[in-house]
Amino acid sequence: MNRKEAEDYIYKSYMRAEKFQKYGDRDAKKRHPELSKKILEGLSSSPNICITGSKGKGSVANMLSQILMTKFKVGLFTSPHIYRINERFKINGKDISEEDFVKNMETVKKLFDPIIENLPDYTPLSPMALEAALALVYFKNQKTDINVLELGKGAKYDDVNNPIHDYAIINKIFLEHTRELGSSLEEIAHDKKEIIKKGQKCIYSASQALEVLKILKDKAKEVGVQLKIYGEDFWPDSIKYSLDGMTFDGFIGKKVFRDIKIPLIGKHQVENALLALAASYDIFGDFDLDLVKKNLRNLSYPARFEIISKDPLIILDACINGKSCPELKKSLKELGIKKITSIVGVPDDKDFLGVCNQMKDLSQEIILTKTSNAHYVFTSKQREILRENNIFVRESRDIKEALEMSGDSYPILILGTTSLISESKIYFREKEGR
Repeated sequence: MNRKEAEDYIYKSYMRAEKFQKYGDRDAKKRHPELSKKILEGLSSSPNICITGSKGKGSVANMLSQILMTKFKVGLFTSPHIYRINERFKINGKDISEEDFVKNMETVKKLFDPIIENLPDYTPLSPMALEAALALVYFKNQKTDINVLELGKGAKYDDVNNPIHDYAIINKIFLEHTRELGSSLEEIAHDKKEIIKKGQKCIYSASQALEVLKILKDKAKEVGVQLKIYGEDFWPDSIKYSLDGMTFDGFIGKKVFRDIKIPLIGKHQVENALLALAASYDIFGDFDLDLVKKNLRNLSYPARFEIISKDPLIILDACINGKSCPELKKSLKELGIKKITSIVGVPDDKDFLGVCNQMKDLSQEIILTKTSNAHYVFTSKQREILRENNIFVRESRDIKEALEMSGDSYPILILGTTSLISESKIYFREKEGR
């Protein structure tokens, strides 16, 4: 098996079944985590921490990994990636090597071949099942002490929820992925609550809408697991913004941790950090605050209000939902930024209207753009729908043309799917000759 064969195998079953799938079907009909359950449970050797929510999962996962690395050898599985799939599998912050990617994929193939070969063409094994298995095999072979696993959009029908996990973190839940998860906030919460399972040590939740919190509390009570909640069991104080990130004090129960700095911008990132800190504090029983502070300061996580240039100011954010925009806007306001040029690359099936509607009051101009990723659809329908909602935009073929159209209208905020972020970073890297 070579590198291409290893990566192709991840998508083999999915691609075979894709032509039989109906776009409008929910995950309950399209996804089959029961196929991988026994294997992923069997591969669960080191303690695992699973993370779900509607936003901020990746930020929490990376922060948690940085904190745990002060004492443990930590496996980290996240998605999506920016440049290459290796980024999804890390140990102590280092991507899996080409050699280990192929070698461990060969082990995964032996485990799943009997399942895939006996499936009807219309029934897929999720790529996430194979990626989660690769992560667990790799972490086991490398003898990690603890692993952090980021789920995808849901939990009930997400294969990454299959590994046995001692702890779970539930970030903010809002109305998103309605086509796949459900049309109401309650339906989405009922899907994501399935990360809570009997026998776990503790669950940590971000602040939630009252109806969501009730669903989570009821599930935790049903299975007999303690639930700790942001704003009740842990919270921040003295929050400060700067172009270099956030500074805050953290309260976890009766303990106070002063002057914590993270190189990510936004109050939501402070909340993400508190979720990671609260879970870590319980796992450690205590921790070396100086080492924790150092590792958090060294955190690198692209496309989360990422400032790629200060002069002129250019910001990247992987935002594809209008619900995520208020935090962006608050961060801009706190930094004294009153007007921006927005470049938006959100596919047709995502919330391009919500993003543009949220950003229009701050934008001197909105420029729509596209990516070269064939899996994402961008059509003129976007401009028509926006015009119907009194949002007037210009269109571009790609990020290069969008930036040329923006001229010198700085600051520039680039919002969109991860493939847009990847193409933007490649463009700036090549422009700088790196």
